[in-house]
Amino acid sequence: MAPGIGVGLGIPFQKNAFSFSSYWATRTPSNLYAIVYRDTEADLTWTDPSGDVPFRIYISTDGVNYTEKGTTLAGDNTYTATGLTAGTLYYFKVVAYNGANESPSTNVWDTYMKWTIDTTKAGSAADTFVLPVTDKSAGSYFVDWGDGGAEEEFTTIGNKSHTYAAQGTYQIKVRGGLTSLIFNNAGDRLKLIYIDQWGNIKLTSCNAMFYNCSNMNSRALDSPNTRNVLSMKLMFSGCTTFNQSLAHLYTANVTSMENMLSWCSSFKQSLATLSLASATNLSLMLNGCNINEVGTTTNYDATLVAWADDPNTPANLNFNGGTSKYSDAGGGKAARAFLVLATASGGKGWVITDGGEQI
Repeated sequence: MAPGIGVGLGIPFQKNAFSFSSYWATRTPSNLYAIVYRDTEADLTWTDPSGDVPFRIYISTDGVNYTEKGTTLAGDNTYTATGLTAGTLYYFKVVAYNGANESPSTNVWDTYMKWTIDTTKAGSAADTFVLPVTDKSAGSYFVDWGDGGAEEEFTTIGNKSHTYAAQGTYQIKVRGGLTSLIFNNAGDRLKLIYIDQWGNIKLTSCNAMFYNCSNMNSRALDSPNTRNVLSMKLMFSGCTTFNQSLAHLYTANVTSMENMLSWCSSFKQSLATLSLASATNLSLMLNGCNINEVGTTTNYDATLVAWADDPNTPANLNFNGGTSKYSDAGGGKAARAFLVLATASGGKGWVITDGGEQI
């Protein structure tokens, strides 16, 4: 028998024949998630291990039947899905492709809003969780309480209570027309443990949304749709364990960030990407906070520099930076000087309270 000739199936082959399984072993995409949502769009990203293959994006509304949504060129690991409806549940997955052959897919990314809760924390009964819904759009919203039961449909706002068969930790998922919920230092605020995912819910207000939810942190990879939000007053105030980047949080239409992150003692993030274009009230925004890591001024410097450089930053604001310090070397000192300089002299005329210069 000649070398390299297979006889079992009567099919000739070469010893080093091309194998798609080997080819995809170093090219299969992974870690798909949405960066941010808009009313009709979602910006998706994923890990591309090779940079030399194009990708195909699939979409589904039931998690079973998928259709092709679009493609990207080789090396492009981002895609904006358009033509969506806020609050509608979608599922996405991505494959690399070579002609008609496709790699295994990424994880499936859905667009639920998700939280982890612990019923045993203080609040309502130890087997209960109460969701404080304060606004909705036309139509229904749906809550999966995370205990294996069917989704519950709601058509009204108000406190929505669920009793579990056993005390413990559960993940709650929401889709549909819910547009605002407010814990506001009351109710089951201490039972909220994680924001797992923001989802494509179209929020209309973040006023006191998580006020004094002191056990809550975030592990969400996405950012919420806040394009219709005007107030973030007290949004995270008193969330003493919260330390999540707000790099993609849309704030261009927000007028009030009063007390937005006050007393968030664990928060160590730059706010450089937050737009202040519509802001009229930044008072006590970071009161009781130091957004810098210990021994550094990096986060506060970057925040001041970005706001000073942005031509859309309003004049005559009163801003509280908590105990955050700035530095000369990091650019914070010069940026702050410009922000507090009188408008008649070409500055912004701000009044700033903070931790002063790091010497």
